[in-house]
Amino acid sequence: MKIFRFSIIIFIIFLWILIFFSTSNSKQPEKFDIFLLISNETKKKKKEAEIKKAEKIIGQIKKAYANKNYEKVIELLNKLPPDFSLTPEENLIISKSFLKSGFPEKAIEFSKKVISVKRGTHEACIANLIKNKAFIVKGEYKNCLLYTSDAADELDGVDLGGRRI
Repeated sequence: MKIFRFSIIIFIIFLWILIFFSTSNSKQPEKFDIFLLISNETKKKKKEAEIKKAEKIIGQIKKAYANKNYEKVIELLNKLPPDFSLTPEENLIISKSFLKSGFPEKAIEFSKKVISVKRGTHEACIANLIKNKAFIVKGEYKNCLLYTSDAADELDGVDLGGRRI
């Protein structure tokens, strides 16, 4: 009986050593590499299709904005993938659309995105004006005055009559 137990223990140790060395020294199977390659290609094609779809939606957003269909702009915005990045110009279009549709909070949110990346430009000034209009719509006049002063600081050529607001 002792010999039988001893044989089983030796056999288990041998199997354990065999499994350990076979997995540490072996390369990945070729079929697994092909599977990973196919999987990566599938993901890449999916991402490309998602980008094409998003670009098509952006085109529709610009067209709806040109036709002053601001509600359609907002509707189309919700169809964009959540990880899709908008350009500052597109954020400006969306900000204006939210303001015209009666959503000042969202207009402020998108205006801030433009201001953060386009500091000191024409787009930043327009975004500041949209943000100020949104504050007026919300009845937050103190914030409006504060951000009007910030908008004046954006460009050197702004003259507020020799004084800051």
